[in-house]
Amino acid sequence: MAKILIVDDDQQILDVVSEALLQENYLVETTLSGEDALERMLISRFDVIVLDLALPDLSGFEVCRQFRSKGHSTPIVMLTGKTDVEDRVHGLDSGADDYVVKPFHVVELLARIRAMLRRPENSLSSNVVKVGDLMVDTERRIAKKGDTELHLLPKEFQLLELFIRNPERLFSTDDLIQRVWESNTEVGPYAVRSSVKRLRQVIDGDSKDSLIENIPKLGYKLRAK
Repeated sequence: MAKILIVDDDQQILDVVSEALLQENYLVETTLSGEDALERMLISRFDVIVLDLALPDLSGFEVCRQFRSKGHSTPIVMLTGKTDVEDRVHGLDSGADDYVVKPFHVVELLARIRAMLRRPENSLSSNVVKVGDLMVDTERRIAKKGDTELHLLPKEFQLLELFIRNPERLFSTDDLIQRVWESNTEVGPYAVRSSVKRLRQVIDGDSKDSLIENIPKLGYKLRAK
């Protein structure tokens, strides 16, 4: 199941596009901020990024340029209200793969996203992430420890994906709520603790040393072997 990040400072556009993508069974994250988008892009894996050019804090050009400078190749579809050829060229030179001019038809944007997903770099092998004997396959939604498949609830799978893509990175409870439960404003620390507790039970088995370390008052991190 492909994971899409939508970045736009217009909440209405975020709502309309995300609803259309959810109806197509994509996983969707949204943000109004260029700085927040870049942070997410650098710590999480997305299959396609839909990026607005005119953002209030960090422009789409700059987000794209910094992301590409780190060596990332995730397809980026840039949105803009400008029709100047120079702006399109600038966007493509910054690392965008495609350009859609506002106002646009959602069906056209969905077609552009499907085209990005058909590219060879979005093959199954690029969706497999490993740390030690832990493995997550984001395309088939499979998690394993060694040869044993882990049976995880959706939020537990998302937590494990976040941890395994960022080994040794400390995430506070608020970080986890923002990254995994962002669409649910009612979620509190108890829900995070419960999900992390069960995730630890599933991946640790009979081991007394948990792979997910709980650092009191700070948060959680995945220990890299």
